[in-house]
Amino acid sequence: MSHVNKTKQQLQREIVELKAQMASSYALAGVNLAKVSDKNLMGSGVLLELSFIGGKDAISPVMIHNGLSPATIDAIRLDLIASHKLLSFKA
Repeated sequence: MSHVNKTKQQLQREIVELKAQMASSYALAGVNLAKVSDKNLMGSGVLLELSFIGGKDAISPVMIHNGLSPATIDAIRLDLIASHKLLSFKA
C-alpha cells in the first residue's frame, strides 16, 4: 500500500510498531516489569491487552487483579530478551 493512500490511523499504528522495535523500548519494558508485580499492585491491578502487528486485537483488555505473578514476569522478560536478540541479529 502506498503511503499516500494510508489513513492517519494506519500511519500512527506503524509509528507505534516501529517504536516498539527500538532497543530503548525493550530496555524500558524490562525495567518497568517489576512495577506490575503482585508485590507492588496488591489491591489494584493491570490491564492486559495484546494486538497483532497491523493493529488487530489478539486479546481485548482484561483486568488482572493484584498484578502479574513472578512466573509471568519472568516469562515476559525472557520473551523480551529473545525478541531483542532476534532484532539485533537482523541488523
